[in-house]
Amino acid sequence: MVEREYKIIFNAGCARNLLKNGVPIYDIKPDKNNPEKTLFVFKRTDEFERVFSEINRGIEERRQGE
Repeated sequence: MVEREYKIIFNAGCARNLLKNGVPIYDIKPDKNNPEKTLFVFKRTDEFERVFSEINRGIEERRQGE
């Protein structure tokens, strides 16, 4: 499996959470398939991986609590 250097985030709330936690954004661009949507590109640093894991863990915990 190829490890990618960048991660594309499709969800603005997730991107906002990453930014609030100090993860710098690499690029912002329109979605080619849906011009009304925006793609948020982050470099996959150790900090990104840590914060992204925390976000996903929180989402999973909320889903299990429903």
